[in-house]
Amino acid sequence: MRRLELADQMDVLIGQCGARPVQYKFSHAPILVLFGRDRGAPRRDVRFRTRSSARVAAAWPSREAYRALMPYAQVDDVSLYYEVHGAPDAPPLVLICGLALDISEIGLIVEGLAARYRVLTFDNRGAGRSDKPDAPYTVELMAADTAGVMRSVGLPRAAVVGLSMGGRIALALTLAEPDMVSRLILVSTGPRVLRTWRRRLLHLAAPVLVARGRYPQPRYAFARQAAASGAYDATARLGEIRVPALVLHGRGDKTAPLVLAEQMCAALPDATMRTFPGGHLFMLMGQREQFIAAVLDQTPAV
Repeated sequence: MRRLELADQMDVLIGQCGARPVQYKFSHAPILVLFGRDRGAPRRDVRFRTRSSARVAAAWPSREAYRALMPYAQVDDVSLYYEVHGAPDAPPLVLICGLALDISEIGLIVEGLAARYRVLTFDNRGAGRSDKPDAPYTVELMAADTAGVMRSVGLPRAAVVGLSMGGRIALALTLAEPDMVSRLILVSTGPRVLRTWRRRLLHLAAPVLVARGRYPQPRYAFARQAAASGAYDATARLGEIRVPALVLHGRGDKTAPLVLAEQMCAALPDATMRTFPGGHLFMLMGQREQFIAAVLDQTPAV
C-alpha cells in the first residue's frame, strides 16, 4: 500500500512540474522505488502493476529534465546539487560535507540545524548528485564551488560549518572570500592532513566507502577528492582569518588527531574549542545531538 501512495505522490509531482517552475522538496523514497533501489523489499515487488504507477513510469523525466526540476547550481563547468532547509528569515548557515560524503547521509544533522538556521548544503564536486569530472580537484577549487552555490541562491554571507575535508574547504573559502563568512565552525578537521598509516588504510578502504549510500561515489572521484584534501595546507595563513571560529573535535579522532585541531585553534586569532567523546565521525555516531546543540549555541553575526 505504501508503494502505491508513493507512486501517486510522484504522479501528482510530475503533473505539477508541467504547470510551473517551482523548487520541490520531497522524499527520495519514490525515486528509489522507481529505480528498484528499495532495499527493504524483494526486487519483484518494485515492478509497476497498477495504472497509477505505470503513468508515473511513463512520465518520468529524462536526466536533463530531472536536473531542470531539481535544485542545481551551475558553477563554471560543474553542476552542483544543493538543498535549502529552515525558515526563510532564520540566520543563514552553510554546511560543507567531507570526503566521500554527500548530503543524503547527513539528513538528521541538517534537520537539527534547520531548527534555528536557514541551512544551505550541497554535494561537493565528485560526490552525491553533483557532477564528478575526472580531472584534478583542489580545495581552493571546491571553496570556489561553495561561493558559487551561495551566490546562486542569493546568499552573500553566512556562518559556515565544515566537516573534515569540508573544514579545509571552509578555511579556503574564508581566506579567498572573507566577506562571505560570518563565523567558522570547524568539525573533525585541521589546516592540513597528517600522512599516517591510518590515512593509507582509508585509501585502501575506498572501495567500501564509495559503495555506500544512495549515491555511490566512483572510485576515481574519491581519489580526486582525497588528493585535493591531502595537498592542502593553510597552516601558515591561519593568522589571516579574523572571523570567530569554533573548533569541534572528537577526543579519540585518529584520522585528524586532536593535537592538530588544538594547534589550529591556537593559531586562529579568535577561536574556541570544544571536544567530544568519540572519533572522527563523532557528529554522526553517538554525539549527533550534542554536536547540533553546540552549533545551535553559536549565533552568527551576519
